[in-house]
Amino acid sequence: MDLIVRVSRARSIFFDAANGGGGVTFADPVVEPNADQQPLGTQLLVAYRGATDATGIAISDASQLDAYGELRAPGSTAGTVQWLNNDTTWKNSLSAINGARFFQVRLSFISNAETLLTPTLSALGFAFTK
Repeated sequence: MDLIVRVSRARSIFFDAANGGGGVTFADPVVEPNADQQPLGTQLLVAYRGATDATGIAISDASQLDAYGELRAPGSTAGTVQWLNNDTTWKNSLSAINGARFFQVRLSFISNAETLLTPTLSALGFAFTK
């Protein structure tokens, strides 16, 4: 049997964009290589979600997050998250979480099962103003 992984996902910790202050306004992210430079039939999708507060080691230790990017044990020593507008859903645009102090990133690598090609990521950058 040949097995092919078509979708592979990675999730980040919670980044503190405001460094102790209030919410921020996000600019478009830098993704290299960009969508037009990916192999034929593949995609790299970047999604975001924001929080107004995040505490505990979950903001610095990804082992405290499950496979879906959620806290393993909400309210425990892993920490807590106060979602922006009580919305836990992933957004396709970084500007959709404007006002969030913390943000989390999800990367979805969608491969081409026929050609066995996979997308790549060499750089990912975020810019914002406070």
